[in-house]
Amino acid sequence: MKIKLAKKESDYILEKVLQKENSNFIEAVKNRELSEDEANDIRDICLEKLDTIGYDENYELNDDGVILNELIDKLYIG
Repeated sequence: MKIKLAKKESDYILEKVLQKENSNFIEAVKNRELSEDEANDIRDICLEKLDTIGYDENYELNDDGVILNELIDKLYIG
């Protein structure tokens, strides 16, 4: 099963989530279609990012946190 990304989702992942060490996912994200394995790996990265950039000083979700939560839900393979 393939996971399709909206343009704004792929743009966000490329800008805020993926780093140089995750460059093997860049092409799939640019194409806006992920395999289950790619989706699972990117979901793990989003979970890590949520901890570092997803909350404000009151530990409430900020704008990045809301987007990351949506991506985490979308990329979940159950």
